[in-house]
Amino acid sequence: MSRSKSPRVDNRKKSIGGLGELMLAAGLKTTKIQIGVPIINAIKRGPKTGLPKKTGPFQESDRLPPLTGGKIIATKRNSASPRSAVLKRTVQEVEVQSKTASKPKKKEITPLSELDQKTKYLKSIYDEETIGKRGHAEHIANRPQSKIGATRPPHLMLSETKLSLERMGLDNVVTCNHELHRDLTQDDRREIQTRLAHPGACIPKAREAGRPVDLVIGIDVGSTSSKIVMRFPYEALGAYAVPAPKGMRADGHPYYWTTGLWKTTEGVFRLLPSAGAKAIDRLKIDFLSANLDEARLDHPATYAMTAWLTLLLRQAMGWLRLTLTRGTQDLSLRVSVNCGFPMQSVENPASERAFHTCVTAARRLAMSNSELSSSTICAAQRVSDEDDASVSIVPELIGAVTGFCNSPARKSTDYLLVDVGGLTVDCVYFRLNEPDPIERSISVFGTSLESYGVDVMKSWVKLGNPAEAVSALIGHLMCQPVVSSKGKRSVIPGRKLERTQVFLIGGGRHSKEHRDGLPWALNSLANSTFAAKFEAADLTIDREEIDVSLAPLGRDCGRLLVANGLSFPEHDMPNWKHSGEVPNIPTVPPRNFEERFVGPEQT
Repeated sequence: MSRSKSPRVDNRKKSIGGLGELMLAAGLKTTKIQIGVPIINAIKRGPKTGLPKKTGPFQESDRLPPLTGGKIIATKRNSASPRSAVLKRTVQEVEVQSKTASKPKKKEITPLSELDQKTKYLKSIYDEETIGKRGHAEHIANRPQSKIGATRPPHLMLSETKLSLERMGLDNVVTCNHELHRDLTQDDRREIQTRLAHPGACIPKAREAGRPVDLVIGIDVGSTSSKIVMRFPYEALGAYAVPAPKGMRADGHPYYWTTGLWKTTEGVFRLLPSAGAKAIDRLKIDFLSANLDEARLDHPATYAMTAWLTLLLRQAMGWLRLTLTRGTQDLSLRVSVNCGFPMQSVENPASERAFHTCVTAARRLAMSNSELSSSTICAAQRVSDEDDASVSIVPELIGAVTGFCNSPARKSTDYLLVDVGGLTVDCVYFRLNEPDPIERSISVFGTSLESYGVDVMKSWVKLGNPAEAVSALIGHLMCQPVVSSKGKRSVIPGRKLERTQVFLIGGGRHSKEHRDGLPWALNSLANSTFAAKFEAADLTIDREEIDVSLAPLGRDCGRLLVANGLSFPEHDMPNWKHSGEVPNIPTVPPRNFEERFVGPEQT
């Protein structure tokens, strides 16, 4: 026979309700529902919960002692009931535990010494008043030399690395130009003198007797090495990379010329050193940092660059005549020169015109074997450009991707090119467009150029700085052209990420620290509108297309990539537009939808 509910159960619920009100008044806000209902269920279940189920009269031994520190709460139940004692003890336990858990934990406070250290560091960087009084350069030079440690906050790592590089300066960088031409032998001297003394070492001034033939010379002037490729585009003679004597090679490669020349005590520029002559290297860095224009050509950087290009052209023409004597003796050569220049500098009209003037003057001076001094170079620069069509300034990007654009592997999509040199790193973000099978064009979205080359970063790490900071610096440099593409290409939120090939070129493309900048950039751009799926790829030259027979089959000739592309005629290169010429994608103007509906004032 089932037991029916008695009024005592209602009284129990009523008591529990009163208990909840007392607990709520005591500040135990979260225990009314969580504790009250389980206690009622425990009273109902009885023996299942381990509570004693008395059937006879209550004994004094059945009473449970109160908890130490607990608070006895009076209820309407019969105090002689054993379950009432259990209820009192349960409430006491809950109250003690709740008050203990509600005590707030002490927050961990950063030691004052670390705060003072960070504040002092920030003030030393951003104290505008101090910088304004002493000047920025003096402020940086007088700062104490400090190493970049792993304990440095992440958001200060890039800024501190840049300041540390600025303090170090390029004068402390050890490159392959260190002690220029120190291994020069007598055989090397005779080789250069023979090339320069050949009658055909000069570019023809006018049309010579014989069949006219086009000759295109592509010159890639790097920060530490220069490359020259000569091509007969419409003849069976093919293309040739001009070799360098052993004592003038960069990294021991037969086709990489060490960028540097000598200035004698009489002020004459020469390829070979002499007694008292001064070595001039870092021609490209000095030229780019001079902020030149047509009105400021009277500068040592322009004289050195013009002299270097002139001497390269003279010895290249002499080598060609000596090597291809039978093939060129009956030809009337029409020589044109394509010289590479960083894309970011090409976008600067003043810098591009200044470099164009230097190349034009170098071609004019290469028509004779006169001495190269500051006065003769200055006179050649001021002559009107009558033969301007034979000189072209081409972005190094175009020279690097010309072979790729003419290969079956090309695809109309976005690419990122990273040119890692000895002193500089040049990044270009562009798109290859192919509206028809014949015409190809390149649209540049963004560029970045900094002095973060392999030799610079190696010298910086040798000072005791961590190599991990190099990857963050290079990754940040890779992100800049991608972020600057905002507005020039369509970005659809939530779209499927397309594969973006990253072409790593230059002498430092195998540097681990520089290659690790790619995953850093990938993580930095993740979860943003510029997110992409970067994949590293190497561009190489076809050894069957160009004569590089002096280099063994296992020797890499990838640094000839730009010069080889520059040796093509201009109409064989893809058309290009720099970032200033690429228009922004038109956006839909905001619409005022309230004007299309009846407002509350009209109803």
